[in-house]
Amino acid sequence: MSKAIRSVTVTYHRSYNYGASLQAYALQRTMYSIGFENKILDFFRDPYEKTPLLSGKLKVDLARMLYRVYDIKYRKEKKTLINAFDSFTNDKLILTRQYRSLEELKECPPEADCFFSGSDQVFTVREPDFVVERNLLSFLDETTMKYSYAASLADYNLSD
Repeated sequence: MSKAIRSVTVTYHRSYNYGASLQAYALQRTMYSIGFENKILDFFRDPYEKTPLLSGKLKVDLARMLYRVYDIKYRKEKKTLINAFDSFTNDKLILTRQYRSLEELKECPPEADCFFSGSDQVFTVREPDFVVERNLLSFLDETTMKYSYAASLADYNLSD
């Protein structure tokens, strides 16, 4: 009997979005069904982490202000929803140990035969640099097998 290939998937499993959560779950179950021993990279991002108030872009700043008003009004409902997503993540997904920074990930990446990035909008330029680097698997050395699976681009206006 051959040994299962150990793999790690980098995706948005904690985005507090039904589609992303179910997509991560379905991909992981499929990976297991075809013989991979798969874990999802648990890169924790605090859902209450504050983004800077002003970005210098009018549309972005207006959207952030509206979101903050919404967040204050629906904080209790949002916390209940976040707890439900966290419960799904912890009960249904097989995760690596939790990483809280790109530096931590670079120092001690999960052990695997190969890494997959994708099954969601992982290629983006609007996220902080550490998210872009994580999704592009830049924390791995050149000898590690890296793949993209059903990855899509989150930003369509790349004029910047």
